[in-house]
Amino acid sequence: MSESSKRKHDILQDQEIFDSSIKKNKKSSSKSSSNGTKQKKVKLEKSDRKEKSKKNRKRTRKKRLRTFLKGKPCPYLYQYSESLQLEHAVGKLLESYQRILDLSPNLKIYNQAKEIQSKSEAPVSQSFYRSKLKLAAELKSLNFLQKESILKEIREYDSNFNVDDLKPILTKLRKSNIEQLPEYDGSKRSLDEKTEQSLETLTNNDDDDTQETNGNWPPALPEIKNPAIRAKVFMHSSVVNKNSFLSPIELVHNSNERLEFLGDSILNTIMTTIIYDKFPDYNEGQLSYLRTELVRNKCLKEWSYLYGFDKKLKADINFLLAHDDKGAKKYIADIFEAYIGGLMEDDPVRNLPRIRKWLKKLAEPVIAEVTKTKVGVTAKETKDVNAKRELYSLIGYAALNLHYVPIKTPTNIESEAIVECRVGDGTVLGRGVAKNTKIAGAKAAEAALANKELIEKYAKIRASIPREESSVRRVNTKSSNTKKKTKPAGSVIKPPTTADFTNSQIKLGPDGQLVLD
Repeated sequence: MSESSKRKHDILQDQEIFDSSIKKNKKSSSKSSSNGTKQKKVKLEKSDRKEKSKKNRKRTRKKRLRTFLKGKPCPYLYQYSESLQLEHAVGKLLESYQRILDLSPNLKIYNQAKEIQSKSEAPVSQSFYRSKLKLAAELKSLNFLQKESILKEIREYDSNFNVDDLKPILTKLRKSNIEQLPEYDGSKRSLDEKTEQSLETLTNNDDDDTQETNGNWPPALPEIKNPAIRAKVFMHSSVVNKNSFLSPIELVHNSNERLEFLGDSILNTIMTTIIYDKFPDYNEGQLSYLRTELVRNKCLKEWSYLYGFDKKLKADINFLLAHDDKGAKKYIADIFEAYIGGLMEDDPVRNLPRIRKWLKKLAEPVIAEVTKTKVGVTAKETKDVNAKRELYSLIGYAALNLHYVPIKTPTNIESEAIVECRVGDGTVLGRGVAKNTKIAGAKAAEAALANKELIEKYAKIRASIPREESSVRRVNTKSSNTKKKTKPAGSVIKPPTTADFTNSQIKLGPDGQLVLD
């Protein structure tokens, strides 16, 4: 075989190997992709089944409530006062049992003490003729011997409790026992007004993401689906702290303070992103000022009143009377933050974009008002630090007396400085507003430069004046040792008027230059 034919043979063989490898890869990839699609289908089916079961549970609950409102039999419903009394009693039971274990001796020691003390005349001797000391000693003995069974389960009940689990926790109570228990007879009891109103609210609520409002304003309120979280939003700590049977951890988790903390952080973050996107040319100072206006208590209180949050708040009457002052109702603003926190705790993934959309609509009127009325936020801060130099180079000369007068200086209350650019006769060429006098002065120069007709006028006057006359300087008649009088921060400084210059005369100075006397 010739060399050329060998080469052709080798090339064809390599091509066949390459083609076969491609076919194998295609087969393996098709198999893996088919397996992947099957797994995705299985996952989707599982998630669909979960969603359906959740919806079915919700429908069942609502059907039960609706049948009750129509006068048909319904499962037992707790009255609020009863629930508080029961929680208090159970809390006391656990607390009392723990105190028995801490204080009581066991039965052996009890019997020894009884032999001695029951025959004495001491007041404690009377207790041995009653049953409670012996019962306490027997409970302590069962605990020591680890035979307390039901009592141990009662002590550990709280740690084993799961709000979503309907199965009994106490081991002696089984599902078969529950079926033997009698049904509740609803005809023997009538609901109080508040419970009935809450039931009507539950049955009338739909499954939409937002609660509808009249017209386009206010924006639709995103709904907190979980009723426990929704109730916690409006539960003030002044009510919860009165319940002595609650543990410190339960006190923390039963008021809206944690939700308020979370909502405050979310509110600040979302408002920051809203104005950051809306005003790409604003600097840090302007964005901070605008955000402060959006998250201030006054604004949050108005939004709380807008949605009727104040009417849903559960707070102690003494607390409300102590904070009845209009300026002290910060707790109304706190409800708004707590509601945002409740939305995040309810469903952070779905509710975060809903919160942003809702707050963006709520913020629009406030942003429009602030950017319209508050000077210093309507326009971007000056970037031309040489505006003063440029203005002087165009129109300035000594006799013109181009100067900058601070009209207002910043304070802790008002964070704005106002400066005017003026000439010797008091004419205002421009006005600037900023967070300090330096930037405000530069902005005043920019405002003057923006007035083309004014600049043209003074530029012509400057060009018409001979050079020797344009170098007029003002003589300082006061001693150099005289201290300048300073004005307090925030005060309005009275600028010089035209009358201050009418009595001045131009004279030839000792150095040969013209001066104002």
